[in-house]
Amino acid sequence: MSEKAIAIGMYFVASGIFVVIGQSLPVEGSRRVVDLLTRDFEKWFGATWAFEPDPVKAAHRMIDHIDRKRAGLGLPPPMYEVPYAPKTVAVPAGGLGHPEPDGRGLEPAMSGAPSCRGAEIRD
Repeated sequence: MSEKAIAIGMYFVASGIFVVIGQSLPVEGSRRVVDLLTRDFEKWFGATWAFEPDPVKAAHRMIDHIDRKRAGLGLPPPMYEVPYAPKTVAVPAGGLGHPEPDGRGLEPAMSGAPSCRGAEIRD
């Protein structure tokens, strides 16, 4: 991966956009830097890097992230059928904040929420 691609990805993370790339960066020797990129940035920017070489798993991570953010905003579940078993979506008990790394203060976000199939049009 080129330095330019890394700089562009960092711009997106700093703008709050979750970035998934297909190869790891040459920082895996430092646990602190990996934690910074993959966990700690969430507190500051609302987004992180993710490294996933498998494209299907990468797509699942993106969908799970989008669904978690939708739940945090109180939006209804997606209108499409999810073609795989998604991870349990959780948001902090307080709402829009970010979950603690140890998982304290989380509650299921969409348990029992009705599926949204689109708005019904009435005259």
